[in-house]
Amino acid sequence: VCLLDHRQGAYEAVADDAARAGELPHALALPLWPGDSHWSSLYQHFSSLYRIRMVNGYNPAVSQSYFTDVFQRFERANQGVLGDSELDALALMKVGYVVLHENAFPEKVSPFPVAFTLRSLLENPRLTLLRQDGAVWAFRIEPQPRPDAQVRTSATGPTARWNTWCPARRWEIESSASNAVTVVDATCSAGAFARLPAGAGWVYRTRGPMRLPEDGLHVMARVRGEGELAWTAGTATNAPLREGALTVASPDWTWRMIPIDPPASGFDVLDVRVRTVRGSVDADTAYLGLGEWAMPERGQTAAIPAALLFHAGYTKAAEGAVVLRREREPNQAILYGPLLPVEPGLYEVGLAFHTSAPAGTALGRLEVSDGGRDTTLAVMRAGEPCRGPLRRDTNLPLRIQFVFERAADVTIESLSIHRIE
Repeated sequence: VCLLDHRQGAYEAVADDAARAGELPHALALPLWPGDSHWSSLYQHFSSLYRIRMVNGYNPAVSQSYFTDVFQRFERANQGVLGDSELDALALMKVGYVVLHENAFPEKVSPFPVAFTLRSLLENPRLTLLRQDGAVWAFRIEPQPRPDAQVRTSATGPTARWNTWCPARRWEIESSASNAVTVVDATCSAGAFARLPAGAGWVYRTRGPMRLPEDGLHVMARVRGEGELAWTAGTATNAPLREGALTVASPDWTWRMIPIDPPASGFDVLDVRVRTVRGSVDADTAYLGLGEWAMPERGQTAAIPAALLFHAGYTKAAEGAVVLRREREPNQAILYGPLLPVEPGLYEVGLAFHTSAPAGTALGRLEVSDGGRDTTLAVMRAGEPCRGPLRRDTNLPLRIQFVFERAADVTIESLSIHRIE
């Protein structure tokens, strides 16, 4: 059953604001798709309610001009990149508004969760938040930076805790290795790893352009052995932005960082190349990361605001929480993360939450998803803590997920990963 909303406050705010200015409402909806995606039906429904002209829509046969002049021109907005050049171009098209649908933001849209895009929009000095209604956020494009605009940093503002980003770009090194030997190993990601003797290597190239933040972007690779790796990080249009080497000296799988900042900046296709220059190194899997992630030591807890996870529902920005609605969200795994590694050991994993449901109401399941197998850690019940034990035998990335059962509305505050002494 599809429940169609007969009112949407964020779109209504766009229509009302344009009416007060004596203008026709024109808007860009995010995520921006190439034009032939069924996701666009969301925008079409709401725009029809308020007679808002949309930059993006749906057509089974997309014109080349739309793909080039709209999608490729503004696709960086999916990652929150709306600089003066993009905003001035929208103004020339008489587009005065941006709307973001945070619950229609699958992993293919951006290398990081929707919180990364949302924070960039909230901090943009030429965007004024008109209204949030559920999962939709409406912004007005200003001709100049607001006089009172103070761009928030990681230390201030309602997004202060949003500084650890779950990765949406992961790859198996054996699938992109050259002059290497693929070794089957059930304990590795995807059941295999690449053995890289001197002269062998691997390449990672993003499928399309992405935002290259100035600070904190990196590749984390799971490696072991005795050898030295040389690496370069560049883009499709520039010489290597950075190059370096790292020594691997461990019989056990370890995670090693390849930093891509600085001076990476702008929006481009990222190209990372790694080769063994000495010895022999085994390489399993890697991910594109941003921000700081410290695997919890014994006795320590990593607490991640729910808004930083991949999720449906909508964000309460001031709290970093996510609201799941029984009448709007599907009964499936709709909140998950962090997709980051933790050391082998015994953990207690939990979700902090609150709900108005009667005590004892079963609201969903807390699970670990590992190698295609989902294991229940705890059942979330109203009025009771939601946490359960987890033993990790490897340091592969961890996926904790919440399966919503739609018994009542639930606000998820944070995910905690506590490593037991």
